[in-house]
Amino acid sequence: MSTFEATDDGNSASQVSLALHPGETILGKFKIVDLLGQGGVGSVYLVDHVFLARQFALKCLNKQQPNDVSWRRFLNEAKAASKLDHPNLIKVHEFDLLPDGRPFILMDLVVGQTLADLTKHTGSMPVDRAVKIMIQVAFAVQYAHDQGIIHRDLKPTNIMVTREGNDSEEDIVKLVDFGIAKLSGIDEFNQQTLTKTGEIFGSPLYMSPEQCTGTMVDHRTDIYSLGCVFFELLTGAPPFIGENALSTMMKHQSEVPISLKEASLGTVFPAELEEIVAKLLEKDPNHRYQNANALAADLITLRQITSAEVDSKQTGSKQPFPPRQGQTTQFLPRTESAKASAKRKSDQSVALFLTAALAFCCGYALASVIVINDLKKQEEEAKSKATVPAPAAVSAAAFVPQAFYSEVRDGKRFFRFPSELEPLGRITFDEKILYKAYLKLMPVPADRPVGLLVDKFLLNTPRLWDWFRPDDLSMIDFRGKVEAKSTSFVKLGRFSSLKILNLMKTEFSSADLQYLEPNANLIYLNIAFCSRMDAKDLAASKVLPRLRCLAISELKDARTILRELAALPKLRHLVIANCDLTDDDLAILSTSKSIKVLNIAGNTKLTNAGIDHLKRMKQLTWLVMSETNVTPESADSLAAMPSLTHVEYAIHPSRRSEAQAIAEPLLAKKPNLTFYFEVKAAPDSEITMPEFPWKGPGLDTNGFIDEEESRDYSNSFPVFK
Repeated sequence: MSTFEATDDGNSASQVSLALHPGETILGKFKIVDLLGQGGVGSVYLVDHVFLARQFALKCLNKQQPNDVSWRRFLNEAKAASKLDHPNLIKVHEFDLLPDGRPFILMDLVVGQTLADLTKHTGSMPVDRAVKIMIQVAFAVQYAHDQGIIHRDLKPTNIMVTREGNDSEEDIVKLVDFGIAKLSGIDEFNQQTLTKTGEIFGSPLYMSPEQCTGTMVDHRTDIYSLGCVFFELLTGAPPFIGENALSTMMKHQSEVPISLKEASLGTVFPAELEEIVAKLLEKDPNHRYQNANALAADLITLRQITSAEVDSKQTGSKQPFPPRQGQTTQFLPRTESAKASAKRKSDQSVALFLTAALAFCCGYALASVIVINDLKKQEEEAKSKATVPAPAAVSAAAFVPQAFYSEVRDGKRFFRFPSELEPLGRITFDEKILYKAYLKLMPVPADRPVGLLVDKFLLNTPRLWDWFRPDDLSMIDFRGKVEAKSTSFVKLGRFSSLKILNLMKTEFSSADLQYLEPNANLIYLNIAFCSRMDAKDLAASKVLPRLRCLAISELKDARTILRELAALPKLRHLVIANCDLTDDDLAILSTSKSIKVLNIAGNTKLTNAGIDHLKRMKQLTWLVMSETNVTPESADSLAAMPSLTHVEYAIHPSRRSEAQAIAEPLLAKKPNLTFYFEVKAAPDSEITMPEFPWKGPGLDTNGFIDEEESRDYSNSFPVFK
């Protein structure tokens, strides 16, 4: 199990180590389970979060060294990583100080292997798998660059591959360790305050020429490092290996890399792939890809070309290949004279000879044997795969459905999705069963509510929304689809029957609220953990007054719109977790005459005084107060709420006694009350939406357990053909 690499700077051996021990509880909420990894500077621990009943990885410094550059670098990592929220980056949930003053980072626990682990025994990786992995890496790097962050240490050990939570068994990439990341722009963590010109950070095998000289770098240094990683995945070795670190760094500055074919001792790669890698490894940053999105575009085009070539050979089709956008229209072309070309090839031959000689002298003969054996193995795999017919490629851009996906006749609705397309998502009704949205489904009553859990293919091809009838869908769930952008939401206004919309953990922004204004029947909106939403824009939206249920966990400046929320006459369910609420804020919310279900979890500033304010809410029936500073003395205030029937105070089983101390006096006063010690699913919709008591998925407001429930649904129930 590995989450990231702990780096050893070798400058703190004299310090006294401050180890954390299994069974120890830190800050009252992190129970140490095990040590995952340790270096000279940092350690990574597996911890149980006692409130969330979930495991995380906690990284902290090994020593107290407040004046050391590694301490400041650790702070830089925390600041950089905390700005990032992307499916291909490890999510950072918290950054704070341990009781002894050492900073720590709490992040998602990822079980998987690094690229170095994956190729440790095989040397290289099949082209198709390497390309798929690098597409994800490129998107992650571009996202970091868009946030103003340069990684500066991209290498195989910092790129993890996992398949957890992925039913399709496809690789999921996680980019880790922003330990030497640079926040671009002028701030307290910029290049001048952390490093000086001439200082060098990074791993020599993967450093850009400009990084090797210690000069200022920009985002294109990561582009070069991606080239080095990609080269190694395809050939089994980095493009440059010197006798020592300095020699390797000199090669990055002065030598032209040999081709993939030469480096792999004769393996033939697509010409387009050779060109992509060569462009990544350009010495001059101006001649490389200028952003990682363009690299991803070229890799996606490459996959389309190779798929079309395979299909053409098998079917005899002479259809033209899709256009190659990235290599000829977005960036500077690779041009050279015939003389320069001849010189380059001559230099490559000399370089190949010298590399072979160096490998022999340094004892790399065994590595050469491994590469040759791997080459034979890849050739055998390629031959065996060539005999298996590949499915015909379908261009989503060209395909046009011939009719609506549904047909209503004899009082029943029949769904049929084009078999030529990838699944658009999973169809669900008002029960906890999902159906793949590309098969003919059993007929259902025409007036029965239908929902859709959206898949990536539909997100990336939003025009396919047009073949749903306006009254087809009552619930649409985008939950957790970070790749959903504004273009994915443009068509939502056409659904006249839409009542439930779950956008939790997507890129839905304030600007996208306009697309929901035509949805006159929308009563449930979940925009929890949508980092691009602003409270003031939500308050001004025409959508807000229609809602019966609203989830806004982690909404920016949520405290500024509490009066507007409390004044909503139809709002029955409010989830306002992790919004830094105070007791005075609950005094404002307590003026609501309509809210029956209130979730204030994760607001650690809330105390018994805040609960006391809620006594004014005579209609309140359900209260979620996990991860607050409420104590057993709150029992009197809770018992004084006449309609209160459910209280949730989720806590780790090891601290069950603390929750029990609150529950016992409360239950003594209100014996018919239900007290939950664990995170509960969404309250009964008959309480929150009696006009539309939806029983199916899509009402989830918690970002952790409900995603697991969704996977269970899709694995456990049948598909009707």
